[in-house]
Amino acid sequence: MGCGNNVQIIGSVECAVPEKTLTPFYDCPSADLGSPAYANASCLVLTGVVSGPLGGSLPQFVEAYAACAVFDMSAYGLGRAIAGGGGSGGQSYTFPADAVAAGSSVWISAESSQFEAFMGFAPTYVNPAATVLSGTEAVELYLEGRVVDRFGEPSYNPSAGDPSWAFANGWAYRASSGTVGLGGDRAFDAGEWAVHAGALVGADANADASSADAFSAATYAPQPGWDPMAGCAVTTPCSCSVSTDHTAINCTTVPGAGAGKHTLHLPLQTPLFFMYVYI
Repeated sequence: MGCGNNVQIIGSVECAVPEKTLTPFYDCPSADLGSPAYANASCLVLTGVVSGPLGGSLPQFVEAYAACAVFDMSAYGLGRAIAGGGGSGGQSYTFPADAVAAGSSVWISAESSQFEAFMGFAPTYVNPAATVLSGTEAVELYLEGRVVDRFGEPSYNPSAGDPSWAFANGWAYRASSGTVGLGGDRAFDAGEWAVHAGALVGADANADASSADAFSAATYAPQPGWDPMAGCAVTTPCSCSVSTDHTAINCTTVPGAGAGKHTLHLPLQTPLFFMYVYI
């Protein structure tokens, strides 16, 4: 931007409030979708679980899929049910504040070395608290502290034997036709999942298993036309404009960005080549 010979280049504008950098968010008009910052419909859905054939039943991991862009993964978390049908263990892992593009899969593993040796690539995240899986633990996905998706039943009767969705020495994968991401505390629907218990026995790597038995990583495809954020607008939390006389830049955060409304008035007097604006 320029005014006469006074030229200033704004190299980056970063909206932030104390201890929080503001990211884009989904602004949903319907009141039943919850707060403006995060709609009740989840962009992230569970798509796979594995309890492997290597020592210690490794690798043990969860796969999740971003049906729409996730701007801040720290809104999400995982929990593992208490073994033996003991009920929900609550959220035990919170994702870091990463962004994940729509259509991407992520893998959360109990450890990294055996995962990489078996799958041939590194896990996206490592956390044993939520992903130590012997094959009979349910997994819960949380958004802002509430369950929005799950695999398995946290409570089942162990005296009746292993549940129908048990996946020891194997895996389970969500069918692409599964109706997921609808928000709320959804009940587990076994009909949405293909379970392959014991499919990995004897395999030193996923690639060694037959095509029918190998874990089908990153093959989930949502239903045609399904958009969990349909009707919501992606809102940028910070907007900046130059004053009409070119003497100042005014930046304002919008309500719902996670910190209320903040305004910064920045005089443009000293020539700057790169300027970071914090609100």
